Amino acid sequence: MEPTAQQIEQVVADFGMLRFFPSGESERLAIMRLLRTMVGTSDELLWLRDAMVNHVGEWRGPAELRGVYCAYGVMTGAVLRPGGWKPADGRRADSSTPGYTQHDRNSKYTELESQQAAGFFQGEPVAGELASPAEMKRLPLQPGEIAKNDRLLRRVEHSARNFKAMPQPTDEDRAASERLLGNLERLA
Repeated sequence: MEPTAQQIEQVVADFGMLRFFPSGESERLAIMRLLRTMVGTSDELLWLRDAMVNHVGEWRGPAELRGVYCAYGVMTGAVLRPGGWKPADGRRADSSTPGYTQHDRNSKYTELESQQAAGFFQGEPVAGELASPAEMKRLPLQPGEIAKNDRLLRRVEHSARNFKAMPQPTDEDRAASERLLGNLERLA
């Protein structure tokens, strides 16, 4: 749900705790207008207030406020995506605040992605709706079995989404795979 004018006003009042936050009425009104155009939901607004007051601690200007807002998601582990929240007005910004920089976001994203991939390969659920370890131990599956098992299908789809950015194999990779498969066939 979109934040109300009263919620935005309260958040700007809370920003008054930040070191260097402007005390003038016109500046505060401008910041309220910025929040109204930038923030999409009440939850996003409250997250931004918490981040600024409890973590950043000082006012570094509207561009930095936007940068911290755009860092949401991967910084909290709430979602696994590299971009964080997209501002309602469509204008993104990068933060220079430690913990909220592009480098920090990329590192956190990579860490979360690795944890999810490790959970998948160890047979641990990444999210509550995915396949259980018992289901994973039944691999390899019989033809058509994935299609009959919704939870396992979601697990496989989740894995495919996470690995879609893998590079295409080179001719050298293909040759190595063929040698490996040939060696495996001889062992069987």
